[in-house]
Order: sequence, then structure tokens, then C-alpha cells
Amino acid sequence: MKILVVENDEQLCIMYCDALGKFGTIEKALTPDEAREKLMSHYDAVICDIMLYDHDSEGLKFMRLYKGRYPDVVIIAVSGDEDKLNEAKKITKYTILKPAPIGILVEMLEDALGARALMFDEIRIHMWEYKKDKEKRERLEKDIRNFIIASPDIVLRIIKWVVGIGLSLILALITCAVSIITVLIRCS
Repeated sequence: MKILVVENDEQLCIMYCDALGKFGTIEKALTPDEAREKLMSHYDAVICDIMLYDHDSEGLKFMRLYKGRYPDVVIIAVSGDEDKLNEAKKITKYTILKPAPIGILVEMLEDALGARALMFDEIRIHMWEYKKDKEKRERLEKDIRNFIIASPDIVLRIIKWVVGIGLSLILALITCAVSIITVLIRCS
């Protein structure tokens, strides 16, 4: 699993990287330029500070770009500004208000990755069921074609039987209708 930490506070970035090391490979970007260089690499999760140096919403811009390129990525937005976090909620549902214990970040990442794994498992199950249903349909179609080819006389008997039932049903309905009309005429 690859995780990118975008944080301009180097000490905080190191703390995040150390705490998240158990998840796999951790890469960091300390500046907006370093973050933009990472746009071409796919990460399973991105922890992103919204305010990078003097760039008011550079983190938001990066998150939008990254989410546009990799829609399945888990993004956790981090900021000390509640208004910016509310803006980040348009991009991700995972936000943390600074200062917050590192444990909250770790728990949130575990939850987010777990939810993503469940979503992908559900998609795999649906794909498997679709494939299985498709195989059943194809097998049934093949069996019907083989039956028709192998025994045309039986197919003709079945068709005659169905037509016969249909004609018998029509005759029965006509007889009932005549009887009802007869009764109505006698009653009036």
C-alpha cells in the first residue's frame, strides 16, 4: 500500500510518516511543487494539509486534481481552519481539524481504507454474479439450440400442442360467451 503525506510542517510530516509506516510505503511532499510532481503516481491514500505555506488553498487544488485523476483514492484533509475543512468536504468525507492526536489520523485512515476495501469487495461480488448469470444464460441458450437442432420432430409436436391448447382455449371461451349471451337473452 502506498500513502502520500502532503504537509508543509516538516516535523508534523515526519510524525505522520512514522505513525502511518505500518500501512506500507509512505512518501512525502513538503511543498506545492513536490505535491504536483506526485500527481502522476497512484497512491492508495493521501493525507493532505489544505494550507501549504503562503498558498491559501493549494492543498484543496491538489486534492481536486488528484481525486479527478484517481477517483478511488482515499483522501484525508487536514487543516486548522474549519472553513477550509468544510470546503474540503466537497472533495472528501474524511477531514481532521488541527491540532489532533496522531491516533485519530491512524483510526480514520484504517476506517477509510476498510470502507474502500468493502466497496471493492462488493463490486467484485457483483461482477462475479453477473458473470455467473451470463454463463447460465449462455448455457441455457446453447441447450435450447442443441435441443431444437437434435430433435426437430419433438419441437414440432410441442408447437402443435401449444397451438392446440390455444385453439381449445379459444373454442372454450367462445362456448362460454355464447352460453352467457343465451342466458341473458332468456332472462330479459
